[in-house]
Amino acid sequence: AISLLKAAILGIKAEKRYMYLSSCLPTLLKRCTACDHGLDHFVERLEALKELALIFPQASKELDTEDDEEKARKKMQGKVMQSMVSAFLLKLLQKAFPLLMPVTALDLESATVASEQRGKLKLLHGSGFRESHVTCLCNLAQAAARSSPRAMLALLEEMDLGDPQGDGGGDLEISPLSLAIFVLMAEQVPQKMFPYVLPLCISKLRRVN
Repeated sequence: AISLLKAAILGIKAEKRYMYLSSCLPTLLKRCTACDHGLDHFVERLEALKELALIFPQASKELDTEDDEEKARKKMQGKVMQSMVSAFLLKLLQKAFPLLMPVTALDLESATVASEQRGKLKLLHGSGFRESHVTCLCNLAQAAARSSPRAMLALLEEMDLGDPQGDGGGDLEISPLSLAIFVLMAEQVPQKMFPYVLPLCISKLRRVN
């Protein structure tokens, strides 16, 4: 069904696709993010949802106009689409994380580096944990970062910890929890998240929060 929807949207003129964005992606978030046919099928579905979402910002790049005012309008329209798609992908990451990378416990193990005590947050996983699921989550996180019209560091600096369970204001708004999961992925598997790595200025306490 997702592939069929993608084909239908690709059949729409590029300049008209944005009209379907605000209704299409929230509906997919509500209807297609349940793990109801096993984890392997869920991973395939996440990949299909990611590919579908990415055709919207791509449409703005296909538009060609010589009018300066029209160019400015299309550029702004493209940024809005990028922002909504990035938020959608981060919400997918948020919904998929507890299913694909379930954490049974946290362990703060100490390590001595250059005579300095530093802590590393260690996640303890259950028996069903699979490395391929981590790759799927990293692909979602990287696609969200590439789609965003703003650098992820800029978003992280503005992260509000006052309401960590909030949805950010709506289905296509970035939530604090989705950003926290992005940070966690960058902390735990930096080799898979490259070039989206954590700067040293994000303290251990902030990462744990």
